[in-house]
Amino acid sequence: MTAARLLFWLTIVLGTAMVLSGDTFEICAGMPKILRYLSRLWPPDFRALPGLLPALWQTVKIALFGTTLGFLSAIPLAFAASWNMTQNGAVYLCGRAILLAMRSIPAMILGILFVAAVGLGSLAGIMGVWIYSGGVLGKLLSENLEATDPEIMDAAAIDGANRFRGYLYIFLPMQANAALSFLLYRFESSFRQATLMGVAGAGGLGLELTAAMGLFDYGKTSMIVCIILFVVLSLDLTSRWLRGKVL
Repeated sequence: MTAARLLFWLTIVLGTAMVLSGDTFEICAGMPKILRYLSRLWPPDFRALPGLLPALWQTVKIALFGTTLGFLSAIPLAFAASWNMTQNGAVYLCGRAILLAMRSIPAMILGILFVAAVGLGSLAGIMGVWIYSGGVLGKLLSENLEATDPEIMDAAAIDGANRFRGYLYIFLPMQANAALSFLLYRFESSFRQATLMGVAGAGGLGLELTAAMGLFDYGKTSMIVCIILFVVLSLDLTSRWLRGKVL
């Protein structure tokens, strides 16, 4: 069976199951309510923009600091979790287990746990982004390390380079491009996660959004959503531009 035919039949089966379960009728019944709510969000209240800038910076700070700490933590763990780097079963399994534990719990849940542990504020968000980003980046870096051709290092050794020089001048520059790409992508994701953590009490735009929705301040709610969309789009375009210049 071809992939296209398999996809067709899966679509038919899942669509039929959705109709029989009654979810389709609930979606159709709820659409007018959704449209009425969305109509109240227009236009955005631009007067609220100056007051939202500190919350925006707090969200960016959570994403930036948490991703940076996660990246620094991921580097040694990635080497430990790469078999061709360690050649030690105990170290390899330990590194893999730590990375698995770090990325197994969703960032939102980590934010809630750290809010309970250290209280409300950006520290809880930074800790949550740190742990989850470290696990994801460590996994990506370790997979990239294991995919490296070992014959490159062997060729460097034949040319007279010792192990340290081989890593410094050949191996690390090869990994730098991939590491930068992973880091930029992770920062984009961390901003979205930092916004969600604000709902749990980590501060920033998420907390402002929860307050605005609770007060039925539709103009401010719309302004916050517009800010989030603008920042995410800006980060995506900046990340693409940097990857195009550097990679």
